[in-house]
Parts: sequence; C-alpha cells; structure tokens
Amino acid sequence: MVSLNSVLTSIHSVLDYLEKKPSSNLWLIRPLRPLKTFIICARRLDNRYTDGNPGSLFVRIEDFLCRFQNDIQSCSLKNTKEYVVEIRSFEAEIEKWYVTLSDCLWQSGSPVANEVMDIIDSVLAHLAVVYGFPRCFSGFLEEPVEALKGSVRFLRNFIRLATIPGTDELQELPAFLTHIEAQAIDAAHVTMRLFSDISDDSYHERTKLMISALLHKITHVDSHVYVTYTRVLASKRHSIRELHFPTLNTPGDPIIIIEEFVVYFLSNLWDILQLDTCPSDSAKEHLQALYEGLRFLRSTLKENPNKFLETTIRDLVGVVICDTGILIFSLYQNDVETDLLVLDLLKNIQVILAEVEEQVLQTSEFSFPRTNVLGFLDSLLDDLLEVKSRKVDSDTESPIGRMEQHLLFLRSVLEKLVGLQNQHEELQALYNLALGVAYKMEFLIDQLVLGNVKDSFTASFESVSEDIKIIETDAANISSFSNQSIQHQRITLPLENSTATTDEVVGFETEITTIIDRLTRGSKKLQVVAIVGMPGSGKTTLASKVFNNVSVTYHFNVRAWCSVSQILNVKKVLLDLLTQTLGNLSDGYLQKAEPDLAQELWRSLKRRRYLIFLDDVWETQAFDCIKESFPDDLTESRILLTSRQRDVVPITLRDENPLSLRLLSGNESLELLRRKLLPWKDCTASLYEIVSEIAKCCKGLPLTIVIVAGILSTTKQEAWNEVLESLRSGIISGSEQCNNVIELSYRYLPYHLKSCLLFLGIFPEDHEVSVKRLIWYWIGEGFIQKTKSKSLEEVATDYLNNLIGRSLVMEAKKSSRGDVKACRIHDLLHDFCRRKAKEEVFFQLLKGENELLSLHRPGNLQRLCINSSQEQFKESKLFCPRLRSLVFYDHLNPRCYGILDMSFIFRIFKLLKVLDIEDVKISFGFPSEIGLLVQLRFLAIQASGSVSASIGNLSNLEIFIVHVVGADCVSLPETFWNLQKLRHLYTTNGDGIELPVNNLDSSSDLLELVSLSTISSKDWSTMKKVLQKFPNIRRLRCAHDAYEGDLNTGWNRMTYSFMSRLESLRVSIWCDSANYVDFVFPENLKKLTLELLPWEKIATVAQLPHLQVLKLIDDSFIEETWNVEEGQFPKLRFLELQYLDIVKWIVSDDYEFPCLQKLVLSEFGRDPY
Repeated sequence: MVSLNSVLTSIHSVLDYLEKKPSSNLWLIRPLRPLKTFIICARRLDNRYTDGNPGSLFVRIEDFLCRFQNDIQSCSLKNTKEYVVEIRSFEAEIEKWYVTLSDCLWQSGSPVANEVMDIIDSVLAHLAVVYGFPRCFSGFLEEPVEALKGSVRFLRNFIRLATIPGTDELQELPAFLTHIEAQAIDAAHVTMRLFSDISDDSYHERTKLMISALLHKITHVDSHVYVTYTRVLASKRHSIRELHFPTLNTPGDPIIIIEEFVVYFLSNLWDILQLDTCPSDSAKEHLQALYEGLRFLRSTLKENPNKFLETTIRDLVGVVICDTGILIFSLYQNDVETDLLVLDLLKNIQVILAEVEEQVLQTSEFSFPRTNVLGFLDSLLDDLLEVKSRKVDSDTESPIGRMEQHLLFLRSVLEKLVGLQNQHEELQALYNLALGVAYKMEFLIDQLVLGNVKDSFTASFESVSEDIKIIETDAANISSFSNQSIQHQRITLPLENSTATTDEVVGFETEITTIIDRLTRGSKKLQVVAIVGMPGSGKTTLASKVFNNVSVTYHFNVRAWCSVSQILNVKKVLLDLLTQTLGNLSDGYLQKAEPDLAQELWRSLKRRRYLIFLDDVWETQAFDCIKESFPDDLTESRILLTSRQRDVVPITLRDENPLSLRLLSGNESLELLRRKLLPWKDCTASLYEIVSEIAKCCKGLPLTIVIVAGILSTTKQEAWNEVLESLRSGIISGSEQCNNVIELSYRYLPYHLKSCLLFLGIFPEDHEVSVKRLIWYWIGEGFIQKTKSKSLEEVATDYLNNLIGRSLVMEAKKSSRGDVKACRIHDLLHDFCRRKAKEEVFFQLLKGENELLSLHRPGNLQRLCINSSQEQFKESKLFCPRLRSLVFYDHLNPRCYGILDMSFIFRIFKLLKVLDIEDVKISFGFPSEIGLLVQLRFLAIQASGSVSASIGNLSNLEIFIVHVVGADCVSLPETFWNLQKLRHLYTTNGDGIELPVNNLDSSSDLLELVSLSTISSKDWSTMKKVLQKFPNIRRLRCAHDAYEGDLNTGWNRMTYSFMSRLESLRVSIWCDSANYVDFVFPENLKKLTLELLPWEKIATVAQLPHLQVLKLIDDSFIEETWNVEEGQFPKLRFLELQYLDIVKWIVSDDYEFPCLQKLVLSEFGRDPY
C-alpha cells in the first residue's frame, strides 16, 4: 500500500530540483503543482483506502515519481514533452476523484486545522502563478480567479481566527473545519482545471461556473454553518490581540490578515450594493457608510500599519472585523435587523481612525461644489421642468410645483450672494445653507427623474421646506450687506472679439535670431539647442515662434513636436512624434511596446534632416528615455528643447550652452501689455501712469503680463486702479507671483466661465485639447445655456474665445476655416485649475492605484476623472452613487484590449450626465446596462458590431461618441430614433456607423442633430431617406461603398441639395467608376472634402457661391490638367490638394482666386505647375 506522505515527499523533491531552473523546466512544473495539491488533499486517506479505490492511481503516481527521480539522479532526463504527457494522463482520473473526495474524507473523521491550512496554502500558491497560463486567461476567467483568491484567503484567515489559543474552544469547530476542508478541496479541483492544457471553450466555461458556485457556497451557507460562523466571530471579537505581531509584512502578519479580512468584506459589500439587494433604503444608506468606512480603514492599514500595534487599537479592529463578518453573513441569510449593528460598526471605525489618523470621519452630509452655482441651479430647474412636463399633478401645491418655487427662490438668493459671501460671516453662513438645500433638492429630483422615489422622500422634502423658511428670514438682510459692499464691486465689461493674439513676442528679437542660426547653421552632427527659464518666462512661445519660422521650415525635411511634461509618458511622446513623421497611425501602433515604437521613429527619421521640438522637459532621465530614437546621420538635424533646468541635456549633445531667457525690462513689459490691450485708444496721462505701474508689478514675467492684460481687457478703465492695488498687495517674485495673478484673474471671471476654465484641469498636463470635444464636454456638463439668438455650440465657442482673449487659454491649432481647432493651458494654469477644483470640490482627479484605493468619503463626489489602468479602476471598487460626471483616461495603456467586466459602471453610477470611457474595453459586446443611465447627456464608449437597443432609453443624450473596435462598422438599433435630443453623433476609428433603415416612415426625425460623422451605406436611395430625418444637420461625413453595378440603381446621381442647412460635407466613395457619379450640393455649403473619388466634374464644385474650404484627397480628381476659369471659387479661402494626378494647373490670366489665403499641396507623383 502506497504511503501518501512518501508520495508527497517525492513531489517536493522533484519540484525542488526543477525550480532551480524554472524557465527551462516550466512545462514540467506547471502540471506537477496541481498533482501535489491533490496529494495534499487526499493525504488524510493514507492507510485508509483499498486498491480498488484511489489506491491504484496513487501507485501509478508513485511509480512515475520514482522513475523521474532515478532519471534525475542518473542525469538521463528524457524529452520534457514525454514527462508532461505522462503527468497529464493522471488528470482525468484525478478529476473524477475530486468529485467524491470530500465524502471519503468525511468518513475518515474531522481534520485538524493544520491539515486544512496545508490545502489552502497549496491552492493559493498555485493561484498566485496561474497568470502564466494564457489559455486560462482568454478573458472571462481572470476576474473569477481573482474573486476565488480573495475567498480562499478568507477561509485561511477564518481558521487562524477560530483557532487563536487562549479562548474557549468551540464544540462546533471540528464540524466547521470539515466544512471548510470541503470548500478548500473544491478550490483545489478548480485550480487543477485552470492548469489544464485543454483548449475547449466549453471546458473553461464549465470551470467558470464551478468557481461561481464555490464563491456562492462560501458566503451563502446553510443555517447550521451560519450559526457556527457567527459563534466563531462573536467569541473572537476581543482575540485579535492574541495574534503574534513579531514583524510586519510576513505571510502570517496580523496586519496582512486584518487587511485581507477588510478586502474580502469590502468585496462582499460591493456586490450587495451594486446589485441593489439591500432590504431597505435606510439599510442601503448605512451599508454605503460602512463601505466607505472600511475603505478608509483599508487605506490606513496600507499607509500606517505600525499604528495598529497598540493593544487598544487591535481590540477595536478585532471587534470591527468580527462584527462586519457577522453582518455580511446575516445579509446573506436575509436577516434584516442590521441597522443597529451597522451604526455600532461605524462608531468603532470612527474611533479607530480618530486614534490612528488623529481625525474623525466627517459627519456632514455633503461637501458641496462651489463653482458656477447659478449654472447648477439652472440645470436643476431644467431637470425639474422635464419631470413636471411628464406629470399630471404638477400644480403649484404639489411637491413638484413647490420644489420649482423653492428652486426659483434659492436661485434669486444665491444670485444676490455670489461675490458677497466671502466678505461677511453672516452671508457666508446663509450661502452655505442655501447651497446645501439646493444639493438636497438635487437628490430628491434625481429620485423623480429615475422613477425611484424612496420611502424617506416626503420627510426629506418637508425638511427642505423648513430650511427654505429659515433662508427666507435670513435673506431679508442681504440688501443691507449689498449696499455696504457696493463700493468694492468692480466694473466689468463683456470681452469683445479682439485682434490681439496669444503668441506675442516682445524683447527677444536677438534671442530669436540666435536660435535660428544655431538650428540652421553649424555642425552636421545631431545637436540639441536648449532654451531654459523659469515658469511663465515665455520659453514655449519663443520656441514655437522659431519652430514655425519660414527659414526653419524650409531648412528641414521633417519637423515634429511634442510636450514631455513633468510626468513622462514615453509611449505617448513616441506616438505623438510618429503621427507627425508618418501621418495618421493605425490602432496597431497603440498596441506596440515602447522599444518597437522607438525603432519605428528611428526608421522614419533615418537619413533625413529633421527638427524635433521637445517642450517642457523636466529632467535628464526624460531626455535619456527617448534620445536613442533620434539617428545621427550627419544631416544637420537638430533637437529644440525647452526646460526649467539647465542640465537636462548631456554636454556632448549640446551645440553651445543653453539659452537662458531673461526677464523683460520695464519698457518691454509695458510694450507687451500695450499690445495685448489693443486697440489702444484715448489713453490719458493718468491712465498711462496706472498701466505703467501695472507693468512694473508684473516683474518682467511674460505670462503674468498677458494674464493681467486679460483682466484689464474686461474691466472698465475707471476700475484699473483697483487692479493695480490688488497686484501691489501681493507682490512677490517668480512663479508664486504668477500664481497670485492667476488667482486674481480667476476672481475677475464671470461665474459661468469659472467652471469652463477649471474643467480644463481634467486633461493631462500640456495636453492639446480638441475644441470640438471640449465644447461637447461643456454642453454635457450643463455649463452652456442656450440663448434665443445662438445655439449651444455658438455660445460655448464664445466662452472659449473669451478665455483665450483673457490669455487664460492658448490656441494650439487652427482649422482650415480659421477657427480654433485645439487649445491648451500653461503648466501654471493647469496646476491652478487642479488645485482650485479640489478646493471648490469641482472635480476629483485620481491617478494610479494608490490614489484610487485611498480616496476617502467619495460617496458625494460630483465629478471624477480617473487616470489609471482599467484593472486598477475595477479593483478600486469605488462606490460613488451620486456621481454626475466620470471621465476615464488610460494614457499608459491607451485603449487596452484586455477583457474585463466593467458593467459595474452602469449599475453604480446611475446619475451620470457625462460618461467618457472611450479608453475602456467593454467585455462581450455593447453593454445593455447602458439603458440604466437615463440622465446621460454625453457618452463616449467603445463598440464592436452593434449597439444595444437599450441606447434608446437615453432620452437626454446630446453627444454620442463611438470608438469602433473589432469591426469596420457599428450598426445602431431602431431605438436610435428615440434619441430626440441628440446633437452630435461621432465615430472614431473604423469606417463609421450604419443607421437603422427599417420603418423609416414611422420613425421620428432627429430635429436637434447638427453633426454626424461618419455614416456608412451601400445604397444611396436608402441613405437619402435616412439623411432626410436630419433636417437641421450642419456637418456631415459620409462613406459610400458602391460597385459599378450599383451606379445604375441610384448611385449615379447623389443629391444633397435637400440639406439646406448643411455647411460642411466630407464624401468618400469606394468605387473605381465614380467618375460617372453626378453630385448636387447645397448652395450653403462652406466646406467640402472629397476623398477616394476619381471624379472629373470639378466645375460643379467651382460654382458653389459660399464655399470657403475645399480639400481634394486620395485620387479625388482624375485629370492631369486643371483649368480654373474666371468666376469660379468666388469665396474660397483654403485649398488642399493631396495624392492627386494633377501635373498642370491653369488659371486664367485675368482671374485669380480672390479670397484664397492658404494653399496646401502634398504627395504628388510630380510637382504641379
């Protein structure tokens, strides 16, 4: 009869030998580990089985191990594959025995704790390395395995807790250990399946189901086991102190044990909260509070573990752990008597944190955002009016009618208080009370919008009404305070369109000439020209001026620039540069590793004379990370670099010493300020003196000067002396002075611009922000209010131009029509926006795992921006049920293609109005849960194949951005026509979207839609019917896939003339015979792009009376000669010709393009003449 202890010793011996060279023996180690676990599980059967039972299997295993050890000793190991095949031959029989093993062991009596712990430790050891098996982690198994690890750790820690010496022994302990042993064996069984080399999907789907069943079994125990669990936990409440605390961070360390308990309980509470299985509204609120308290406790355990060594704290922690465990198991038993236990738990957690962190969890209900409160109230009124329009009992005496009256009253009060509240304590108290009531009302309105009115609604509403009465009494005194403060109110003007630019350079003419000479002359070797200076000294403005200088442009074959910033993202830098050297990049580049991208960049620059502009390099390591991407072929290539530090570039690569920017002189400061204040009219002597003194206060720092100019440009001249006094009161030097000026400028901003400015802090530092996307964000957030004469987009554009005119936002790119296409903000302004946003509770920015896990009290957050990996976001288990805006960026792993279940986003954050998860890979198709977010206004998301019909529930959606993955096109469901408020439908990547075409006659028109890009179709007649559903569309991009046979069925005449409001059109046709196509364009068209269109009838376009921009791209003109006649293109301002066959361009001697401002010619076979 085989001794299982002997077999186990043999396996240990073999594994010890193989693990000395793990890389070369990996394929042997993998199947041996589960074999070892099986022997540990069955070890209690030693000498208690017959040869007809598992004995024959053990004999064969022992025989194999003996032969294997002999081969090792004789150094005659055979081919690894043969050993693997033999080990794998045991798996089917082991699988069979795992099913009945628990019953066999039960007949052998109860185990002791160490025997069960050995099984659990072996399982956890295997689960720790299971990620080495790509077959096991094809996507859907990764998350269940993580949950399994947490549950198995819980079982291990529960045994440790139950067997603490010095406490009363439990009569149920033997039976309890038998129960846990059975669960540990089930976990071992699942682990063996994870190590299997079976590639059948159904096998792994079965494994997933087994894990789910085991997880359910661990928590949803029968009543007998539940009693044992609770008795163990109740008896050990004061026993944590008995755990040994010799050192920290060891496997048996009590701090780690406590932390693992907390993590496990958090996971269980997370499931209960997100699945909304709480027995009552009050229970849910209490559990949310407990969840946040445990999160706080978890982060404290991580950050300050040594503070838990004190005996009193350990006792309290033990009570919290045990009582939380009792609560969790009570919830799974549907025991609803939980409120008192939760309240006691919260008190104990507060005491712990008060001792450890020397602070108590805040007990206030809200921490209110304080930016643009009037805009917030306007948005709230809109939401209430929408609810009112759906209700029949919405008269003034109904709750909805009274809420409307309350909101209108609160708005009138807060409008009077804005700007006064910081001057008087009484007004500040009234302001806080009114704002608090407004946010309480928001919570009530949310219940009405979602149709989920809570039991406490009536009581909460009456509480609000009582607060309103108090505010009415206190508000009577506002006018007296207002009269006292009127002398302090500044007089501001609306900012008119100004001709002043944001890139004025004054006083650096000599420096510009010097830098241009250093770039275009000198050695043929690759050299770095560095410009250094303090923040706000004008480094970037000066370098950009040089970079775009005509002589520099002509000198280099290739030019590219990027911003490096304080937090270096090498991959982003390489991708930015590659985009400029190679053109638009496919998604394949996003998946490449940094070394591969560096090699691609090196190839693209090889043997070319290039200029690379690296802006805002903070340290030498940043430059070292990317310098190998720049080849030195003696082509006179240069790197232009800006930095705050002199020594970021090695001396061997410098042409000379870095150019240090000086501060402006007094006269130069005055001249720059004067230019920024254009037009400079009617300047009296006294006003000139004030301006001169203001210029002196700026201490020669260009950024300070342009921001001060922004303040003056919106302030009446009689109030400029007030600005001077404000500057004099805080005069210091360097960047701190500039920060004070930024604070002053922010204080002078109208309330509606403050939120627009602070929102720019959401983007990464030095990020070039798409204006189109920024405006869409603002609209989705509710920052923009429509006027009678202007659309939302026009009002938002005015807001942006206002911020640019104040020198708070900089233009980064212009469109072909001369509008601002991209913008950015200075580093100091970026820091200010983030700091002020945190101070005013405007948004919370979380970067990386540590910040995600340590966020305290997030339950009342309004806006959240997460910059982390998708896995870190999911594992953080953030619970923010009142969140209104969620923006996720994964800049280190852009658009990661791993598969994770992110459906919690839609179950937890049900009040969202803005959701940008374009960087999140959504598993298993488009999420149907999206329909739960009925308040969404802005949605950016990935999609593959088709979009769920639940999208039709989003009746408030205004902006819908789809990033196409895994398919050429994404099809929309028929419910798409329900989106009556949709203004912008936009796709990134792929060939676009296919709109639903069934039942068009009975579908609603989308009257609000103004832009659509890109719609894909193979049938023009159907596409025309679809486009007629958008009568107010202004910007359209179409992709037509037509074959020659289709040209006789409607494709040969494409009529857009019915789209009377269309201003911008881009048309792509994949068809070799497109020269047979006739177009009829609307006369109002201002911008036209034709792509992939071999077409000869350019005269049709030439007659468009309002056309300002024309782009002919990718063989969109098949003639070699283009004859432009008099009267054609009367208003054309921008013309781009790319990848065309034109070799001769004839313009009438008596006629020139009368309005043409810019001509772009690129990628011709021969240069046109």
